[in-house]
Amino acid sequence: MADIPKLKTVLVESPGGPTPYGGKSIGEQPVSAVAPAIVNAVLDAAGISITDLPITSEKVYHALQAKRP
Repeated sequence: MADIPKLKTVLVESPGGPTPYGGKSIGEQPVSAVAPAIVNAVLDAAGISITDLPITSEKVYHALQAKRP
C-alpha cells in the first residue's frame, strides 16, 4: 500500500435516489488497474506484450515461442 497516494473521499449531497424511500448506494472503486499491471509485469519480465485478456501461462508460452528467432 506504500506505492499508492493518499486518497481523499469527498461526499457530494444530491437529491434522493431512485428507490421508494430516496435511498442511494455508495460504490467502491473498481479494480481496474490489476490487468494493466499484470500486462506491464509480463512485458518487463519477458519482453512480450499480451493484450488478449485473461493472460494465461499458455498465452505467455506461445508469445515467447513466437518471439524466438
